[in-house]
Amino acid sequence: IITYSYKIGVFNLKSNIPYIQYTYINEIDGTSILTLDEMIDDHNLFVPLEQYIDNIYGAIESLKPHYSLNEAEPKRAFGTSILTYLNYIKNKNNQHYKRNTRLICFLAGLPNYGYGTLLSNRYLQCVEKDTNSDLLMHAYNDDYKKLAKDAVDLNVGIDLYIINIRQVFLDLGSLKDLIKCTGGNLLYYKDLNHCTLPRDLYQQFQKKLAFQCLLRIRTNIEYTIINTYSDIMNDDIYDDLYKFSICDTQRSILFDFQHNNSSGFEQSKELYTYIQIAFVYQYNQHSILRIFNKKIPIAKTWGDYYNALNMSVITATITNKAIAHTLSEGVYHTKLILEDWIVNLMKCTNTIVNNSTTNNNNKNNDDEDAIYGLKQINTLKNIIHYIHALIYSPLLYTIEEEDIDSNWYLN
Repeated sequence: IITYSYKIGVFNLKSNIPYIQYTYINEIDGTSILTLDEMIDDHNLFVPLEQYIDNIYGAIESLKPHYSLNEAEPKRAFGTSILTYLNYIKNKNNQHYKRNTRLICFLAGLPNYGYGTLLSNRYLQCVEKDTNSDLLMHAYNDDYKKLAKDAVDLNVGIDLYIINIRQVFLDLGSLKDLIKCTGGNLLYYKDLNHCTLPRDLYQQFQKKLAFQCLLRIRTNIEYTIINTYSDIMNDDIYDDLYKFSICDTQRSILFDFQHNNSSGFEQSKELYTYIQIAFVYQYNQHSILRIFNKKIPIAKTWGDYYNALNMSVITATITNKAIAHTLSEGVYHTKLILEDWIVNLMKCTNTIVNNSTTNNNNKNNDDEDAIYGLKQINTLKNIIHYIHALIYSPLLYTIEEEDIDSNWYLN
């Protein structure tokens, strides 16, 4: 258990009486003056849960705020605490502590001290100067992205539980990489009266987790991956290789493919195309390799195309593309794009209806064509309804409608 304020503390969990060792923070570079190695013995930092559960309860109960109640804003060296832990793991990685780690972090205010300091007036400056508030969706600096990259390299997944009962600006746009890049979870609470944190924490621990995850996808030469929408990082060396620290059975990853030329599959004489997915991970200290070979029929007609559509994939794709566009172009421009999609889809629907009416009048329509047209219309109508709901959902609220941290949490 590591605590942070204007100093970093670490509990000796083998002590029956709660005992915590502190170190102060170097104000020049934001690092802790002492390392964890210098503060505590290795065997007292990590302990078996069942054997020392009473000591852990005692340590948690002894926690007290390390600031004066008259202080306008307490100091929170959140980034320094994570940096201190990662440096410890890095130094021990070739020894006894080469392990998979899930780091559970709790935050109740803006990190405003030490490494990874964020500015509370960043929000006010955007509002008062009437500048583009969508800038708040982006990171203030790269400190937490660097921490996330180190965490992935050290097989550390980070979950972040935020309690924001004061409704203050926490700059989740800067903190997001800790969760997104490591494969962790973000849980955000505004009200203690209806706070489900204990239940959520229990449910997270009940999930089966894989560690040290590597994912690679290979495709036919006609098309390739152009984008990914998930909490993963591209490998620095190999193409189409992705890595993340932890993964559970509920995590989904969306890939966007594109043909390498305008002809698509027109020159192909094959009836199928193939995708190979290789997934390597550790579970219960065992390395496991899963290889999936997927044979996908090539649509030769629009009927084949519509018959193969999956609405859950379509809605997931639209949502992730809208989120990505929000981060790059802003909420207002994203809503305009979605409205254009609705107009185009309504044109397609009207065209199908008109064609069906013409065919009926000419009596050239058979049952198969009628069913095909109905499927087209139903699919397009469902997509139109979903996009319309997305435009007016909290996911695309502006800063005037919803605070920016809640907006990013929904993203």
